[in-house]
Amino acid sequence: MNTREDYVAGLRAAADFIEQHPDLPVPAYALNLSGSLGSAFHDDGRTPEDRVAAAAQALGVPMAVETVGEDVHYSAGRTFVPVEARLTYVAFGADGAP
Repeated sequence: MNTREDYVAGLRAAADFIEQHPDLPVPAYALNLSGSLGSAFHDDGRTPEDRVAAAAQALGVPMAVETVGEDVHYSAGRTFVPVEARLTYVAFGADGAP
């Protein structure tokens, strides 16, 4: 299981790698870091919706809520030019069960 420290170390290692390899192509506009909440995320006792709301608060942005058919999409994202960080959760079906 990955920890927060593992993710931070991985991001730093990726940045170091990109910096050390100037011949490596990078996206022309943005690099997207995205995560989708579900059973693979650490269980901290909060609902996925509450975790997205907490991410939105930490990012300093409003949480977006969009209904698509019977599904509800919760997301929060922030751009650190040219990198975008986004967290999403989809509650499937009318009852919201994944």
